[in-house]
Amino acid sequence: MEGGKPTIVTNVEGQRTTPSVVAYTKNGDRLVGQIAKRQAVVNPENTFFSVKRFIGRKMSEVDEESKQVSYKVVRDENGNVKLECPAIGKQFAAEEISAQVLRKLVDDASKFLNDKVTKAVVTLHYIYAVLEVGDGVFEVLSTSGDTHLGGDDFDKRVVDWLAGNFKRDEGIDLLKDKQALQRLTETAEKAKMELSSLTQTNISLPFITATADGPKHIETTLTRAKFEELCSDLLDRLKTPVENSLRDAKLAFKDLDEMKLLPLVLQFRLVSYLEITLPSDEVERMVSEAEKFSKEDKEKRDAIDTKNQADSVIYQTEKQLKELGEKVPAPVKEKVEAKLQELKDAVAGGSTQVMKDAMATLNQEVMQLGQSLYNQPGAAPGAGPAPGGEAGPSDSSSKGPDGDVIDADFTDSK
Repeated sequence: MEGGKPTIVTNVEGQRTTPSVVAYTKNGDRLVGQIAKRQAVVNPENTFFSVKRFIGRKMSEVDEESKQVSYKVVRDENGNVKLECPAIGKQFAAEEISAQVLRKLVDDASKFLNDKVTKAVVTLHYIYAVLEVGDGVFEVLSTSGDTHLGGDDFDKRVVDWLAGNFKRDEGIDLLKDKQALQRLTETAEKAKMELSSLTQTNISLPFITATADGPKHIETTLTRAKFEELCSDLLDRLKTPVENSLRDAKLAFKDLDEMKLLPLVLQFRLVSYLEITLPSDEVERMVSEAEKFSKEDKEKRDAIDTKNQADSVIYQTEKQLKELGEKVPAPVKEKVEAKLQELKDAVAGGSTQVMKDAMATLNQEVMQLGQSLYNQPGAAPGAGPAPGGEAGPSDSSSKGPDGDVIDADFTDSK
């Protein structure tokens, strides 16, 4: 509490949220939080996320969940779930990974408060709480939740939709490519968050994979309506914990003064679930207020996200140009640099739409850059750059006719 108001403690990175991700590098270093999440694309087998669904479970209970993660889930001698970490040759219980995240939160909070933190309350599921708030005191009247439901479940519906469309159009199953799966997952999470305030979001995944014909990209739009359709059964599962929490608190829906839920579509769905025991004008007021606050936040959030994305694209593009050096044909490089400067000018100008337009044109030029590299004699699939993203695979293996990985020697010609 600061000045009588609750304040979210920031971590050492200055962020108010910490991803529940733990990773181990090939050198055995442990990474926790955002730094672990950032390297997940290139180190999927040793990056652990969504471990809450494995806590206290037997291997026989998590067959489906184990297929949704990029790391290996195995069974110990007692039938319990263990998470395998090849980087350090060790198996972890899911509780150990969660403890490592909690330890970081405790350490960060202790540094922020300049005091030792000894107690914490931890929730492990999509939770609903009925609170009574007054005079700066929050009293929890009841809680309820679904221990098998989390944000990752919603992300997966978007991942499956993207991968399904790509397989239909290109005949390639991205779910079997761990690096592609990781990029799909990150993009799905971002799209889900954007749809909390936007009616649609653009999804761009350049160089998601490559074939003998060249690089393949994903460019599509996901609307809030489509997202709701994809997650319809998950949204249906929200009904029970809400009703349970109200019943345990001995309250009816009409007794609530305020409801805090994101994305906005969940509010509409829950209002219809509870058969609105409320007068119609009260329902209209709640919906109107939710829309009002959503619109107020939309532009600010969009501006911040666009600025961050533009900064990332600028950094990645400059990095690619520097690393590729003379391999980039001069005319192509000049075009990329011109569009890069336009994006820098747009960022300085501060207009969200101008930044978006500049990013789109720069990405097009970078795609042309990648295509020009593929067209060069001796160029191998996966060698091109991805605008605002990663380069292609850096290992020396290639796939045989049956899709198996085979070792291959190579010589780097200057």
